[in-house]
Amino acid sequence: MRILPIFLALFILNVAKVSAQQFARGADIGWLSEMEASGRKFYNQQGLQKDPLDILADQCINSIRLRVWVNPANGYSGQADVLALAKRAHDKGFRIMIDFHYSDHWADPGQQNKPAAWANYNVAQLSQAVYNHTYTILNALKEAGISPEWVQIGNETNNGLLWEEGRASVYMANYANFITHGHNAAKAVFPSIIIIVHVANGYDNTLFRWNIGGLLSNGAKFDAIGMSLYPEPGNWQTLNNQCYANMQDMVSRYNKKIIIAEIGMSVSAELDAKAFVEDIISKNMSLSNNMGLGVFWWEPLAYNWRGYDKVAWNNNGRPTQAMDGFKINCSPQDKRKLTFQLDMRGQNTSNGVFITGSMLNWQITPMKSLGNYLYSFTMDATPGDTGAYYFLNANNWTARESVPIECAVYWDIDRGFEMPNQDLTLEHTWSSCQGVITSNTDPQSEATIQIFPNPFKESFTINSFQGLYYTIYDPTGYIKEHGHHNPYTQIGTNLNSGTYIIKLQTENEVIIKTIVKGQFAE
Repeated sequence: MRILPIFLALFILNVAKVSAQQFARGADIGWLSEMEASGRKFYNQQGLQKDPLDILADQCINSIRLRVWVNPANGYSGQADVLALAKRAHDKGFRIMIDFHYSDHWADPGQQNKPAAWANYNVAQLSQAVYNHTYTILNALKEAGISPEWVQIGNETNNGLLWEEGRASVYMANYANFITHGHNAAKAVFPSIIIIVHVANGYDNTLFRWNIGGLLSNGAKFDAIGMSLYPEPGNWQTLNNQCYANMQDMVSRYNKKIIIAEIGMSVSAELDAKAFVEDIISKNMSLSNNMGLGVFWWEPLAYNWRGYDKVAWNNNGRPTQAMDGFKINCSPQDKRKLTFQLDMRGQNTSNGVFITGSMLNWQITPMKSLGNYLYSFTMDATPGDTGAYYFLNANNWTARESVPIECAVYWDIDRGFEMPNQDLTLEHTWSSCQGVITSNTDPQSEATIQIFPNPFKESFTINSFQGLYYTIYDPTGYIKEHGHHNPYTQIGTNLNSGTYIIKLQTENEVIIKTIVKGQFAE
């Protein structure tokens, strides 16, 4: 019987499905559009070229940070670029942080240069410019349907911003005034947004007491404290401990939440970097009363770019083991292993064996030979993911298998899956509904597999002397129930009354049957 989906687009897998967990695991991607315009490509750890945001999501990244410059010379990190990147991240489910530099270029502890257009402004005019610029950018995001969760008023403002008028060591009151104007503008657009003051050198408690204490004593308004931390492989444990003590002091002294807005370590020390990331995440998460908001790596994707070294991507375009540090305490339901196995007995494999599908963005991907004509491919997937796929015996689209209609779930031509809340292995034989051939025994005939009762009122069982996997579809092709059968399995309990298709997958074959549930059943 044909399984005929109606709304085909609903079945396309969202490969960047991002966890809604509270703790932010983030990446700053301000260079991304410029890197891609230069031709830079990105690959996952298996070597598959993918959208870099999808790769970040695979590493448990759920949040994106974007810097904003007022009038950048080349347009990158200006309003249009930020809007485009924010929409791209938002559409894939990421949470967003906006980082205002209030400069035409980099603002950091060594430079806090006013935008050229503001060069001759007095303090009142600068305050209004901060308000207007902040409001304009955030309102543009709002009109695009994007609601950032956090906003930084200034970037690494160790000694204030908008020098000289906002140099904190000379004009602390002006610095506080600029922060408050940014705060007020952001809250005018997004009342619940979290306002961050961002200071570098997260290990330096003396600096933070002077800076944050000075702001608060001058009436500055903000919600959270952002910290930067860039240790070396040999001192990360010491700096992490000092940073943790600083976090605790800021929480107890000022009752402010803490977000680690920037981290990084040399790409040449990926194992140290992984341990560093795991440790700083654990420390931030452990702050009392959920006062730790998250950890962001600054530009992890920027491999071999502008001479910057503290990245988490190799020069082959793949993430280093440092990115695995973000997986610590990552919600266990986020990812499971999905394995495809294929029996190519009697087929030509001289040109290789490949898989493609919605979960791979329809890229043709090589499968690994296991010997004895068997091929395999494994990837991460999120429980609840669905996808269409098929196999090819050469690296081109004309080499695809012919999927029999009786086992094609999508569009009558493609195989399909739904990811359960456990690892899943899908076994296939080329251009056939039967699974991988593992023995020479005759397959169990369809006549020996009985569904009883059918029609059924509450539930039914399957009479089968061997293990099988079952999937139940409604008439439109949506998967309603699936699982591994055993003699004690009661199936269909949660189904509404109606007619369904059940697919039974044994070791050697796939059987399609119609089942009916209703109050009329005996």
